Amino acid sequence: MEVKFEPNITKAIKGGYKDRSLRAEELGVKTQAEYERILNELAEIRIEKVASYGEDRYTKVEGIDFDMLMCFSDIYRKYIRLKKLISNHQEKGEDGESLRDTFMDLANYAIMGVQIYDSYQKEKK
Repeated sequence: MEVKFEPNITKAIKGGYKDRSLRAEELGVKTQAEYERILNELAEIRIEKVASYGEDRYTKVEGIDFDMLMCFSDIYRKYIRLKKLISNHQEKGEDGESLRDTFMDLANYAIMGVQIYDSYQKEKK
C-alpha cells in the first residue's frame, strides 16, 4: 500500500521548514513545545550534575570501553529504580528521588550514551 502525503507534509519531512515548531505543527506533532521544554530541562540538569560531579565519569580509558560500560551501568541502575518504583506504586523512593527524576536521569544517560556512541563512530572514520 502506498502512502501519499499532502504537499505541505512532504515539504516538512524533507526539511523544507527552518522553523521546527512550524514543521512539527505541519506533521501533526501537538506536543513539540512540551518536548522541547523537557529537553531544555534535561540540559540544565546535566549542567548541574557536571558542576557537582565533574565530567570525567565517562572518560575513555585506553583499551577499555569503560565509558560505555559506565553509561550502561548508570542506565541499568536507573532501570532497576524505575522498575521498583512502578511495581511498588511509589511516587518517590526511600531516598526521596521521584519517579519523574528517575525518568529524567534515564533520558540524560541515554543521551550521553548517544554522545559516546557518536564519538566512537567518528574515531572509526
